[in-house]
Amino acid sequence: MDATQKKIRPLLRQIFSYLICLSFCSSFAFAQEKVDLSALMDNDDVTVVYLSPTMLKMSNLRFSGEDVPSNFPINQLIKSVSSLYIFTSSNKKGIILMKKVFAPALDPSNSLYEQLFYVKEKGENIRIISNINENEKSLLHLLVEDADEMVALSFLGDFTKESIEKVIRESKNKYESQKKEK
Repeated sequence: MDATQKKIRPLLRQIFSYLICLSFCSSFAFAQEKVDLSALMDNDDVTVVYLSPTMLKMSNLRFSGEDVPSNFPINQLIKSVSSLYIFTSSNKKGIILMKKVFAPALDPSNSLYEQLFYVKEKGENIRIISNINENEKSLLHLLVEDADEMVALSFLGDFTKESIEKVIRESKNKYESQKKEK
């Protein structure tokens, strides 16, 4: 081995070691982040309501009213909800915390979540975001925010992407048929 190779070899080892470290670090840096609701539970700036599976069974939760038929498609989806968290805040600290907690779900590069619905009108944003899991409970987050308040409903349940798509399709069909009747 000549003198040049003796000088370059340690430098190449060092570069190779850095590349290995960098590849391990980058895999951790790009890990998909989940929404952690526990940060909202103990914060005095956020109001929290929790409905357990038992309470939901007793509550007969469903959409109803003059314009909503009893067989409204979303009621089928609600039957698969096992628990519900409601978070709300009308002060700046609470709103900032809620935005921070739900930020992973709003990140388009995070493949754990899919935004199913988004409306922005007159300073108000409404979103439905899903985290559908094959082997565990799935989550649906309904987020409503304006300049003065943020409300988040997190539904935990046994729903699939197909069941959500079915509800959307059936709701659209019912809406269109009711519209034709009027």
